[in-house]
This record gives sequence, structure tokens and C-alpha cells, in this order.
Amino acid sequence: MLPGCICVAGAMGVTDAGIFGDILCARMRRIGVAALVTDGVVRDASGVLSTGLPVWCQGRRARLGDRPDIRGLAGADRLRRRGDFPERRDRRGTTLALAVVIVGITHWHAPRYLRMLAARGARVVGASDADAAAGAGVAAREGIPFLPDTAALLRTARPDLAVVLPRHDRASMDIGIVAAHGIPMLVEKPMGRNAVEARTSADAIRRAGVFASVCFPNRYLGIWDAYRELVAHDALGTVMHAHFRTINGPPSRYIDYGVPWMLDPALSGGGALRNLGVHSTDAIATLAGDRVLTLVGGRTSSIGYHGATEDFATAIFATADGFTASMEAGYTYANMQEGGDYEWRIATTGAYLHECNGKLRIHRRGAALEERVVPTPHHAYAAMANAALDAFESGSPPPVPVAACVRAVELQDMIYQATARAV
Repeated sequence: MLPGCICVAGAMGVTDAGIFGDILCARMRRIGVAALVTDGVVRDASGVLSTGLPVWCQGRRARLGDRPDIRGLAGADRLRRRGDFPERRDRRGTTLALAVVIVGITHWHAPRYLRMLAARGARVVGASDADAAAGAGVAAREGIPFLPDTAALLRTARPDLAVVLPRHDRASMDIGIVAAHGIPMLVEKPMGRNAVEARTSADAIRRAGVFASVCFPNRYLGIWDAYRELVAHDALGTVMHAHFRTINGPPSRYIDYGVPWMLDPALSGGGALRNLGVHSTDAIATLAGDRVLTLVGGRTSSIGYHGATEDFATAIFATADGFTASMEAGYTYANMQEGGDYEWRIATTGAYLHECNGKLRIHRRGAALEERVVPTPHHAYAAMANAALDAFESGSPPPVPVAACVRAVELQDMIYQATARAV
């Protein structure tokens, strides 16, 4: 069978035994078969449905002594946004779990999304990747049908939602393809190698009118809960200054992960600043709100590993009214400890908030020091993804709109331009 073909199978009038089951249907999906049409019945109906392969048949195999159930298994309408489209159901009226595809299965964050989707009960019905050989290998290990071409994947898998984890130089193209097919998405930062490409991605999403939430897990750190508590009790005061630091393991980890393109600025758009610093620039932009941020000073360095991309960056931003924020991003942690070293600090006239490596300190004006143990950034992925999926399924706006990513990347570009490392 060839990818894209429709398998038509005659059963010679036999309806008391299944002509196909979940294993054969899964194999057909894996090689890209578009659909199965048969005048027979299938066995293990729930397993067949879980493969995501569209099937038209006489029904499912009966239990011994019973007549066959002749309710077919043809696929239901594709769900694009809860509340706008009917739920995907099988012929028995049972609501099917969310069908998700992974665009960019070789991305080093893909395992986190797969774990989260599995815990949520979602069905991963396919994957694509720019690296066909590596993508096929990862998908095979995970038991996920694979097609190298994203457009073909979307046509055959008919997903409810896509998790888009593209190579940075392909981000605007892959995001544009998903948007053009009308598929809602969770999209990995930075949506491009620079702000121009990130804006192109955002424009494609806006034109298509699809749900899209950016994967910014650091928005789900404990410090932001404390910040919102202060706002809710009218105890925040004026935000005076802030600092955001993310230091992870050495750049060689991307070789180990099988994504060496991360160390090529022509493909990645930069190093530690582009990859990790986007969390800091997003935090700075969040605190600044509508105020204009000016770059006071910035520095990038490759002194540690002498690569083509920077392994460390630091910068200071300020607004006209005096709010000042600094950031650090680096591949300079000496080993591969999960999460490396991070520190988030926000100083207001009402409280001083300090989160560092899973410990949050809250010192309100006139109150005793409060300390909390909080999840570290790599544990915040599940909260971030679940918040996005909850919003999607309820028909609510995306929790992290793509415009936020564009602004964060614009701040990154200011640093690159000032340090003559622009891509």
C-alpha cells in the first residue's frame, strides 16, 4: 500500500468474523493509508477507532452467538474548537478522546507533551518532522503513525488539535500550514528565527481564525500566583524592578538530543538568548504592559564553548517611568541537572517576590516572610499545556496569545542588534 491510498477490501459475504482489527489498521495508518472501505466487519472496534484510521464497513464483529453489530465506524466530523463544532463521536454516540498530532516529533520537548497528552487521555494520531529519517524513528518508538509531510499528515489524520514544535527556520511555514488547514494548535516558542518570522506566524494564525496558545511554561511558576494574589488584595503597589535568569546545561546537549540545528544560527536564529531568553523577555514584557521598553544595555558571549551561537546573554530594559528589568540566559550550567539554575525576582512597593530553584519567598510589607515549595519550570509544562487544552475545549481564548510571543522575540532582537549577533 502507498501513502495516501484508500484500501478497498472485499469480505466475500463473511460477516461473522472480522476482516481487519486494530493492529492492521494501526499499520495502515503508520504508512499513510487514507482510509479503509470494506463490505465486511472489523474486530476490536475500540482499538480500530483509537488508530484514527477512517473506516467504512458493515459493522463490528459480534460476540459469539450474536448477530453482528452493523453500525459502521466512519469517522465523525473534525473538531476544531469546542463549542463551535460538534464533538467527535463514534456510531454508538460515545465521545472520542481528543485527537492530536505532533508537528516536529524530534523536538526535545516532544516527550513532555506526549506524557501530558497520555495523562489527559488524548489520542496522538500522527506525527511529522522535517527530518524524515529521525522523525520516523522517534514515531516508531512511540507507536505513532508518521508522515514526513505536515500537510499530508493533517489531511489523513484529521486531528482536533496540533502541537507544533518546529525547527525555528521552518516555524512560519509549518505554523502557516497548520493554520491554513484550520487546525487549532499549541505552538512552541519562538515561532521563528526573529521577530519578522514570528510575526508572519502570528499573522497566519490570525487570518485563519484558529485557536493558538504559545508554550510559555514559565508563566505558570509560583511567583506569578503570588503576584496575582497581591493584585487581588490590592497589595501589589508599584512594580519597581525585576530580574529573570534561566541557566541550563551546556550546548552539547542538543547534539545528544539529536537536534544539532539548534547550534546553527542560520537554522535556530540564535543560541541561549533565542531559546531560553524568550522566557525572560516575555516576563519583562508582561510586567511592562503597554509601556515602551528601551534596551539600556546588553551583552552576548561565546567564551565558554566558542560556538557559532551565544552560550550566554544578559540585558537590561527600562521604561520611561523608571521600571527596570534585567535578564540572563545561558547554556553555562556545568552539568545536565534538570532545570539547571533559574531565578525570578520581582520588587514592588507592596512586596518582594523571589523564586529560585523550586523555593518561593514572599515578603509582604509589614508581614512575616512566607516561604513555599513550588514546581520548577520543567514541571510547569503540564500545567501550561493543560491550561491551553482546557481553554480550547471550553471555547475560551488561548491563555498565552501569539502576540505575546511576538513581543518577547522583538525584545530579543533588540539585544541581538545591539550586540551585532542578529540573524
